[in-house]
Amino acid sequence: MTRLDLTHGQHVGGDFRPFDLATGAMHPSPQGCVLAMVLSVGSGQNPAPEPAVSGLAVAWESVVSVEFGVAGGPGRRLTCYWAKGTGAVPAQPGPLSMNFFDNPQQVVAWSVFEYDEFRGTTRPQVILQAKTADGSGTDLGLNLDPIADARDTTVTALALASAVPSVTAPGFTAIDDVEIANQPAGGADASLHTHDRSGQNTAAHWAWSGNTRAAAIAVEVNTNPAAVTPAPTPADRIRAFEPILFLHEQEKDVPSDPKRYLEHCALWKASNPHNKKDSWGGTGGPFPRAPLIARGGIAATQSEAGPGQSFLGEPGEAFITESPSETRFLQLAGWRDTAGASEPDVTSASSNEFADQQAVRDRYDSVDALRGSRFWYWAEHFDLDGLGSVSSEGTKKKNPRPDTSGVFSQLERPFALCYYLFFPTHEEALGGGCDSVLASQFRNFVGEWACVAVLASEDGNGTATPKFIGSTGRRPAPTGGTPDNPVYPPHAFDDSRHLVMKAAPWSDVTTNDGGDHPRLFVAKGTHGLYLEPGPESGRIEVDPYPVPSTNCGGYNPGTDTDYPVAWWVKVFLIPFGFLWALLEAAVEPIPDVAFVDPVAPDIVPSAGTTGTVIRPRGLQIPPGRNLTDWQADDVTLNSRTYGFVVDRPHQIWWPSLDNVTGFRGLWGQPVDPDPNNDREGMAFPDFCAMFLEAIAKIPG
Repeated sequence: MTRLDLTHGQHVGGDFRPFDLATGAMHPSPQGCVLAMVLSVGSGQNPAPEPAVSGLAVAWESVVSVEFGVAGGPGRRLTCYWAKGTGAVPAQPGPLSMNFFDNPQQVVAWSVFEYDEFRGTTRPQVILQAKTADGSGTDLGLNLDPIADARDTTVTALALASAVPSVTAPGFTAIDDVEIANQPAGGADASLHTHDRSGQNTAAHWAWSGNTRAAAIAVEVNTNPAAVTPAPTPADRIRAFEPILFLHEQEKDVPSDPKRYLEHCALWKASNPHNKKDSWGGTGGPFPRAPLIARGGIAATQSEAGPGQSFLGEPGEAFITESPSETRFLQLAGWRDTAGASEPDVTSASSNEFADQQAVRDRYDSVDALRGSRFWYWAEHFDLDGLGSVSSEGTKKKNPRPDTSGVFSQLERPFALCYYLFFPTHEEALGGGCDSVLASQFRNFVGEWACVAVLASEDGNGTATPKFIGSTGRRPAPTGGTPDNPVYPPHAFDDSRHLVMKAAPWSDVTTNDGGDHPRLFVAKGTHGLYLEPGPESGRIEVDPYPVPSTNCGGYNPGTDTDYPVAWWVKVFLIPFGFLWALLEAAVEPIPDVAFVDPVAPDIVPSAGTTGTVIRPRGLQIPPGRNLTDWQADDVTLNSRTYGFVVDRPHQIWWPSLDNVTGFRGLWGQPVDPDPNNDREGMAFPDFCAMFLEAIAKIPG
């Protein structure tokens, strides 16, 4: 609570008759509680009536008034006024006017001030009590009733029949001192003193020099502001819906902080196609190849760049440049060959066929900063404007998405939350008896992103109601339709066509004891997110990706269709398919073994195979599990800051929503050969746009 002095002053005259005596101009705020203390002294033996106060386009109400004249002398009065209905403040400053109804006054003094916080709309609600006192001597006191709240303000005015420049008022702070001295013969000296204080002390006492008549007013103003629940911040909403993750007992990775991962990586440039090692570090250059920034030399923010380190967003954006012919990628550890031998560098003799995932895990076990970055997420909050930007930007991109504004336009105060989970490695082998090295490493890579998304609406009281949930993973198997026209659960692909966002109504979610923290079950290795645990077999049906594999991973055609069909199916099952197959064979070689490789099922934890459970801090989870709290928070370590709330304009390691600025490269290294880019690290997907697109596919 803050007090603002608006105006104070005096009018002095021998026998003037002011009908509308005006103060100096003032301009209260619309939210202010305005009080005016007025001292008036009648001329000769005329009374000092309670003046009518007006001005500033508000109604003024008398709170209390006390008369303290002496027999045979002029009337004297002290009055307190409250500006009732403050809020309709004029555009221009104006005065306070006082009308004494044709009663001559020789002295008028005033003190007007306001408080920026108060509660109530009527006088009994705002002015909780008012007391007066009068007497003669060198001091005066009065006692209020018990003060309702320590945040209330006691406001006092003391009027004296003498010119006293100041008074002592223990515990109070002076507001104004108005002294009227050296009046001509027959004139009346006077003074007005205003004070205030907060707290629950009920006693007020004043003292001055010289014996004189005095009157005092004390009022309790309800400056205890109304209890207003602050609007939830993005961080508040993020904490409110933090997911609970159930990991498989054989899981090798946990979600970790991508900022600390980035700080320990090397940064490379690669020309396209970047699945050839000759494109890494400069096509046609001499071997061994070198990164743009050596491992451990990346600073995510300019202020955190130490000696020998480079800020990722250096002038010219050389470290985040993306173009149709060139990309960037991060490398935490090296590669290995088909025999499993480590290849830490890119040399003329290295094969660089697979990312060395075990070396990545070893670094997470041995480097304190990486070990301490586990059990982390970053989350992004999208309000109505943000959702509109996601929808509109999605329609402009190279791989445009439909306008999804209808998904949220009918919701009251909609918002979305995306919890970004970074897994250092991803493991995904082929199934069906394919046991070659290539099959076991079919889609193994370093630098994987996953996401849990929530779309909710908020009512006028700040209560948020979740409507839909999204979870990433492999494409689910069809639930119906025909081989030529399968029907899939609602989902949307990322731009690489390797990852989908699945969407479901919130009614499909299981929370902890009916709360707002959704339970998700994380498939071993692939980190697909499921709303239900796997059956005891651990099998969850998934579907081949748009670019399938044949010959146990030995053949990867360069197609990109929504629903892939092997060439032999086209020949034998589709009318006139032979001509179609021949035409495609002209640009797509016919494989040696024309059978689409079987996909391996996702192994989703169930009651008997659950290992670590990551939960919001302190949330009660049924006992008997390896419980670990989310560690995501705002922390400073070794002069570097780490958070959990995404702020794309100020955190350059995220791509901008329009995918023009920020880091748009790969979060793990490519490998050679890799015709369909199955084993390279991921670029950060457009998760929110995928989520909205998937919701739009939910029936009804």
